[in-house]
Amino acid sequence: MELDEWRDKLLDEVKEKILLSEQCAKHSHRENSVVSNFTYKTDDMKQLGNDLFDIFSFQISSLKISYPRLTELDLLVLCLLGIGMDNLEICTLLRMEKRTLYRRRQLIAMRIGVSSTLLDQFAAKQISLNNQGIETKL
Repeated sequence: MELDEWRDKLLDEVKEKILLSEQCAKHSHRENSVVSNFTYKTDDMKQLGNDLFDIFSFQISSLKISYPRLTELDLLVLCLLGIGMDNLEICTLLRMEKRTLYRRRQLIAMRIGVSSTLLDQFAAKQISLNNQGIETKL
């Protein structure tokens, strides 16, 4: 499976969960437990991080060495930016407010020493497959 196909599959899963969550939320007579069954849980986020860190292990290791102040959340956001997700998709996936993501982006930019407007380009350059046999991991 190639990166674009994998990214599209991930986005489809996110959109499906959002749609189901919205549908459940509209039916106020349903219990909150029904809604919570369709939303991402903390364990899902950990698994997403683990999957991305496995896929991009070389790039993550490089970033950790070059920028030791980056946190795991910083690296996860960089991975998601690097595979081409936009801010709304990242907010949805990480269950994060827009303001929180914008602040996180500013912190990442400060920690790596680039302008926050260039962060997407930096991530795309750093988080690339470079034909490292990733297809077998996906």
